Amino acid sequence: MEVYSCYMQYANQNRRGPDSLEDLQPLLNNAGVDTSNVLVSPGDGSDLVVLWGVTPDVTSGVPVVMGYEANSQGGRRNVMTSMGVWVMSDDEFFAAQFPAGHQAPAR
Repeated sequence: MEVYSCYMQYANQNRRGPDSLEDLQPLLNNAGVDTSNVLVSPGDGSDLVVLWGVTPDVTSGVPVVMGYEANSQGGRRNVMTSMGVWVMSDDEFFAAQFPAGHQAPAR
């Protein structure tokens, strides 16, 4: 997920998470990413949900959700965390740690 690498790059440069896709636009452009569909899951065309404004804490040792595919496919989905992009089962996703002010969507 190009969004993940640009999100982390932005956070490292600014010491805070991006507030919107607009914040990531220059980094995505520099990476040669077509931003017209960057927030669409390549798997099924559903939305990629990004939790804007989250500052990743990679020192906690606990992966905190920063974004995810809106729909699971076969009970699994790609999830952006503070420690990388992971494929999680629905059970893992709904049990995952979300940042303050955010929670997993309804099942």
